[in-house]
Amino acid sequence: MVKRNLFAMVVLYPICCSGQTAGMFIGQVVDPSNRPTRGVKVEALRIDGPGPTGLLAQTDSQGKFTFANIPVGKYEMLASDRTLRIPDRRFLLYRDSFVNSPVIVSGHQRTPYVIKLPNPSGLLKLSIVTPQHEKFPGATVVLRLVINPKIVFQQGFSDQGDASVLMPNSRVTLEVQTPGFKTWKYQSSSGDDQLFLGEEQELSIKVDLQPL
Repeated sequence: MVKRNLFAMVVLYPICCSGQTAGMFIGQVVDPSNRPTRGVKVEALRIDGPGPTGLLAQTDSQGKFTFANIPVGKYEMLASDRTLRIPDRRFLLYRDSFVNSPVIVSGHQRTPYVIKLPNPSGLLKLSIVTPQHEKFPGATVVLRLVINPKIVFQQGFSDQGDASVLMPNSRVTLEVQTPGFKTWKYQSSSGDDQLFLGEEQELSIKVDLQPL
């Protein structure tokens, strides 16, 4: 499995004298070609005790973001953007796809800390139809990690019965659950019930629901 860098473990210290309880973190998000990336959501998640559970920032036209007056502590910096096919790593399904890159931040940096985005994730496109070949809203797609089936990700469908799901960098099983219909389970033409999409790959599947 290919590991990809996406987020940083950050230790923040007082910006000057003792007794200070807040600092400043300045960063920049770039794409795989090292070009600044605008509009990416960055979340600072504190992991070492009480404090904000998540602070949000968004990159500007230069790919830069700032957390001003952020409480001192240990953080994970998570970057995500659905339009760029970068999944939200707060969901456990995507946690195994990237490598933790630790960094220590002390005071006001002179240069931003750079977060380099990975290549776009695989994209699964689902379209649900009834036996009468009419699209059906209200269903739920369920992904389970093969290596740990307790890790489950669920996503709803549009009112038109369509869903676009960013895929993890691991093999999964796929189900579609819909009230009043039998659970649909993915199976390839060769009989394999596991699904894997590599970086930048796309797969479209029609889900034919059958009544109970």
